[in-house]
Amino acid sequence: MRRLIALAAALVAASGVASACSCLPQTHAEKLEAMDAIFVGRVMNTSKPKTFEGKAITDFHVLDAIKGDLGRIVTIRHDIYGPACGVRFAKGTELTVYAYGEGDDLRTNSCAMMVVGERLEEPRD
Repeated sequence: MRRLIALAAALVAASGVASACSCLPQTHAEKLEAMDAIFVGRVMNTSKPKTFEGKAITDFHVLDAIKGDLGRIVTIRHDIYGPACGVRFAKGTELTVYAYGEGDDLRTNSCAMMVVGERLEEPRD
């Protein structure tokens, strides 16, 4: 009986939290269709989540709105941890941001930011 309980506990532990992020590859054209907001922006500031389950918040200065009705400043919510498809933004970096959501609830993740053959864009000079 103890072996059965130990085996059940081991299976539960092995199937739990330790999952990895997995993304379906998409082209630029597919991203244009799928995302609610796309813009080139400069990272103004970012705040870390207060809890492990919380979202980081990053404010961007919009340099070029490609898709969506965007103001000059856009706030994006996102995870920062890899297994949750998190993404981190460095202050001052300029990049193309792919986001989903509506109004003031825009979000992104490493899957949304990835385009076939690329990860996050390199900072522009």
